[in-house]
Amino acid sequence: MDAGLPFSFEDIDFGSGRLMFYMNCCDEDSSLLAHIEYPDNFDIMAEHYDAKIFTVTLYWGIMDHCPPVAVFRAGDISMLEKALSECVRRAEREVEEKRFSYYGKLWDTEYIDVR
Repeated sequence: MDAGLPFSFEDIDFGSGRLMFYMNCCDEDSSLLAHIEYPDNFDIMAEHYDAKIFTVTLYWGIMDHCPPVAVFRAGDISMLEKALSECVRRAEREVEEKRFSYYGKLWDTEYIDVR
């Protein structure tokens, strides 16, 4: 499989985010394509499923204990960069608004199909 991506994670502006890990191809041994870390406990994870379905997920808090804030879904590899760009904008907005807290009710995950 190992399909190459139509862009490089190194060339993307993540704003206040920091690229922690990336792969520029869809490796059949790992679904993770990239991990971007943001201030205030936000993380973005870009993943693929059999190089056919692509998701870019914004998390807040401890990923194992909190639902995602938003999941951007792309039906094909050509839309992955757009999904990533939309998720980065959302992360920057959430960092600025500081509306998440460990106290209070959990939020509903927003699912966005990128076209």
